[in-house]
Amino acid sequence: ILIPDYPSAPGRTGYAVGLDVPSSVLAMLHDLSEQGYVVEGIPQTPRALLEMLERGGGGLRLEDYLTLSKELPPAAIAAVTAAWGNAE
Repeated sequence: ILIPDYPSAPGRTGYAVGLDVPSSVLAMLHDLSEQGYVVEGIPQTPRALLEMLERGGGGLRLEDYLTLSKELPPAAIAAVTAAWGNAE
């Protein structure tokens, strides 16, 4: 899940005109959990989600990403790499 952020503008994490990004993210996390995906530590409120992200609690370690990405279809990895470059 990608969430908009504006590093040079504090307080704008998850901001998008006309959208409630934090509530939408929480809804997606709950939907994923209900469908059987392992989703741990879902914040209780949109504000709690934003506070967690601002503390740096929303990332994935490089070694974990590399391990998990081995399970994805090669075309998906190729698309991500083409858009963002190598993870390393």
